[in-house]
Parts: sequence; structure tokens; C-alpha cells
Amino acid sequence: MATDRKPLPPAAVEILLSLLDGPAHGYGIKHVIEERTEGRTRMRAATLYEALHRLDQRRWIEEVDPPSDTDDGATSRWRFYRLTDTGRQVLRHELARMDAIVRHARNRGLALSRDTP
Repeated sequence: MATDRKPLPPAAVEILLSLLDGPAHGYGIKHVIEERTEGRTRMRAATLYEALHRLDQRRWIEEVDPPSDTDDGATSRWRFYRLTDTGRQVLRHELARMDAIVRHARNRGLALSRDTP
């Protein structure tokens, strides 16, 4: 993975993180993001689907068949996505970059909200 890669857009990070647990459809991804961030991050449908399209083009995610246990007719029209190995590597690289920033801030005495009582 190149070290000169630009930081990923927040929507891309959120989507890649949401797919760590396995395949999901767009609405499911949106729900996971909102739940994980306790509502602090809300994605409009246009933002979500544009980001999914870009991630798919880069082959960081890929469309997969719906899981068999959701084949109830209503979900058959939904597109399910999963994280690719490349997407996992990209996410790992981005999280390492973010972690280095946080470590630097802590080393300079900046207490982050999680660090304070």
C-alpha cells in the first residue's frame, strides 16, 4: 500500500468499517453507521450510493448475491456489498494513519474526550 495515499473521505471510511462484519445492503450500511456513531453521522441516500459506487469502481467493495436467509422478495431488489481484500488493506492503512495522528496529539498533551474523566 502506498504511503502517499490521500486520506479517505469520511463516508468511505464509515462504509468500509460497516462492512467488516460481512455483506450488507445500502440501508443496512446506513443503519450500522448511524448506530455505531450514536447518530452523530447520518448519510443521505445520495452520499451513500455515490460513495458505494466509487468504492465499487476502485474494487474496495464488491456486489454480492443477497444472503439466502433474506430471500423474501422484498430484499431481492437490494444490492448487497462486501469488503474486498484490497478494501480491507486500504481501511487498515487509513486507520493506521488516523491512529498516528491521535498518538501524536496525545504525546503533545492533548487529552481527547475518551481520555478525560
